[in-house]
Amino acid sequence: MFELIDPMHMKEGEMYFVKRFDSILGELIFVKYHTFENLTVTFATFSYPYMCGYSNLCLFTISIYRYVSEEEYWAKVKEKYDAKCLNIVLKRLIDDSFVW
Repeated sequence: MFELIDPMHMKEGEMYFVKRFDSILGELIFVKYHTFENLTVTFATFSYPYMCGYSNLCLFTISIYRYVSEEEYWAKVKEKYDAKCLNIVLKRLIDDSFVW
């Protein structure tokens, strides 16, 4: 499973799925953030997991997806389910206009 994230929240050494507006770049490992001289745009350096090579990509032209484990996914689902159940019980105890 994938989760779309803010590009500024990447962690060094982790693998991300990177997609550009016109093509899919695939699985890349994040190395670091940097800016080039005379530019105000932030770039990210990625390495290819199966090749020796690096790529500098402008963060405004790509979408970053983080891998979500099955355990993490089901923990989030359970958390939302528990909150919904609590809200239903509180509405029955207090009144229908109660919002948690």
